[in-house]
Amino acid sequence: MNSKQNNFSWPRFRAYFVKLWTEQWRINLLRWGILFGVGTVLMLWGGLTTYPAANKYFATHPEITGRYDDFIETVMVCAVLLAFVVMAFWSSQLIADAVSKGKRIAMLMMPVTPFENWLVRWLLAVPIPIIIYTVLFQVADLICVGLCAPIFPYVPIRPVFLWATPYLFGSNDFGWIFQLVLLCSSLFLVGGMFFPERPVLKTCITLFILFWVFFIAGSSMSFWFDTDEAVLMIVYRVFLGLSIPFLWWLSYVRFKELEVN
Repeated sequence: MNSKQNNFSWPRFRAYFVKLWTEQWRINLLRWGILFGVGTVLMLWGGLTTYPAANKYFATHPEITGRYDDFIETVMVCAVLLAFVVMAFWSSQLIADAVSKGKRIAMLMMPVTPFENWLVRWLLAVPIPIIIYTVLFQVADLICVGLCAPIFPYVPIRPVFLWATPYLFGSNDFGWIFQLVLLCSSLFLVGGMFFPERPVLKTCITLFILFWVFFIAGSSMSFWFDTDEAVLMIVYRVFLGLSIPFLWWLSYVRFKELEVN
């Protein structure tokens, strides 16, 4: 491309986004459909096996105030853990359609700049899956609430919202959990760039090794044990805030190197 073509072009970017979306929507619809179906069934099964005992107890003890839905904690924990798994898989698929050399050459021959190519794939691998996952979870939860609430009237069954999480870690800090999910996504995004074949497995092995290396190295530093917890939380927040965009940038740099290889 000449210098003019190297500039960002919205029509070109939009056309390439539509192209990839059209190519992937069937397999993605199948994946999301299976996830939604299994998740909804599991939530209903959990509610139908948990609420009868609670409903009977509250019905026979009407004097109890401040009734609480214990199943919410289970739903929230499972939803967050599943979010890590889903984002790890989806982020690692950044160049899943360019694993072989021939497909990689075809991908790099597209009439778009490297940044446009990477940005389209990043949108399909990170923010869009997060939005879809959140919407599907809320729909599944509303279905569960709509079916269980009339059956168990004495249990305070109410919808669960992922952005209001007072049931995890004793905190109402959605931003903290969201940052961790983004960090997980970013790590597997980079892993997918360095390990195009079996990216999830190879990235997990790499992260496992790095975890123990840093854990052993960090355990010998008194800073982590002598520092106030509030200060440590600030350090963690700053670390996450810097690591996530750095990992995105690293995946872009690695993506550009594919043109040379």
